[in-house]
Amino acid sequence: MGSPVLDIRFSELMNSVIERSKRGEVLLIMPDDMMETEYMVFHTMPDNKKVSEENLPYIKMAFLGGAAKVTLIRSNENMETALALARSMSWNWLAAPLADEEEKEQIAGFIREERETGKGFKAILGAFENADSEGIVNLANEYIVSDILGEEDEYSPERYSAYMAGILAGLSLERSATGLAFPDISMTELRMDADGDIEQGRLIFIPNGSGFEIARAVTSLVSDGDAPRSFRKIKNVEGADLIRSDIARIFTLYYKGKKTNSYANRQALCADIIAYFRSLEGDVLTPEHNNTVSLDAEAQRNYLESIGENTEDKTDREILLMNTGEKVFLRADIRLLDAMEDLYLTITLA
Repeated sequence: MGSPVLDIRFSELMNSVIERSKRGEVLLIMPDDMMETEYMVFHTMPDNKKVSEENLPYIKMAFLGGAAKVTLIRSNENMETALALARSMSWNWLAAPLADEEEKEQIAGFIREERETGKGFKAILGAFENADSEGIVNLANEYIVSDILGEEDEYSPERYSAYMAGILAGLSLERSATGLAFPDISMTELRMDADGDIEQGRLIFIPNGSGFEIARAVTSLVSDGDAPRSFRKIKNVEGADLIRSDIARIFTLYYKGKKTNSYANRQALCADIIAYFRSLEGDVLTPEHNNTVSLDAEAQRNYLESIGENTEDKTDREILLMNTGEKVFLRADIRLLDAMEDLYLTITLA
């Protein structure tokens, strides 16, 4: 039988969604010879007695970006060991400012695998092509000149990813990162084909007349696979991950082990989730769409047949009333709400 399974595939919470979306958690993975433990958690800037002087700037950059919490895992042993530790932690965005190509490959594989299990882990990697995942952002500008730490310095996209992880972790779901200005940047590689970069899943900075901004807040997803096309946008992925996490919390806090698995209680769970969906409309979900959830008769029928029940002559209503042991099968229908990014205006002159 194994441990109880919480399997939500996407298909205090309601009143704090936007506030919580601005308090994301950043995970940094870097080698550190000064740390005495495998990892450290910071809610404010640490002093240089706890971590190496070389790593302090990256922690500060994550906080300056807007992270509410920064966890540093040391990768002195190897990246695989660090990622195994990360698997059991709570975080939203990962950055590895000193990672080489092999380590970036390991991080990308880890993110893909963990998202397959329903976890909302995401990573921003510098100059990492062919990631093709809604959970990975590819920061593509080859160099970035910034004074984010006070003095102007030239950063590789890998090093600057620490700041970007903080930005994405701290950005409210009321808006997208498209058009977000970066006054700290004085110079960066000018990309010759911004539209092509965006189509290839590259996040880039472009001039905006007074400085630089994000051209379009895209993930690295480019293929038409199992992930919906809307997951090519960071805002939509963030919204979907928040919904998955919150529904899991609703189930755990109010239903898991606390309510019998009766038809009435399953319907009560649906009602609670629908009320939660209503609270997201206008910022995360499209209010004009009927965002809803219901009992999944097809999934329930398949499960009953798998345990030897004869369901051939039963209606969906009869299937939904049958005993499914400890398992609850639901199906949600929602539409994510993107931000305004493109304007098409036709003017007729009289």
